[in-house]
Amino acid sequence: MHVRLAATPGARLRGLLGRPPSPTPLLLAPARSVHTFGLRRPIDVVFLDADLRVVKVVAPLRPNRVAGARRAVAALELVPGATRLRPGDRLELRRAR
Repeated sequence: MHVRLAATPGARLRGLLGRPPSPTPLLLAPARSVHTFGLRRPIDVVFLDADLRVVKVVAPLRPNRVAGARRAVAALELVPGATRLRPGDRLELRRAR
């Protein structure tokens, strides 16, 4: 799966706001929490720890809500229903060629 990275404060703050629905997930790093204020549609959120292990999945997170995870260092935002990840699963990131 390809992901886009949001690593700057501005990119993390904006997240998926103002973007059309896309099958490409957005990885917010660092991020212990996310919000959906301003979004008109729900999203799925996967919170990851420092080892890229899933610590929490919020599916769906409706508009105008906040979600977080205590041990999270990153969050993956996806269109609703796009994830089959569960707590305990581990991701591996590789740079695109």
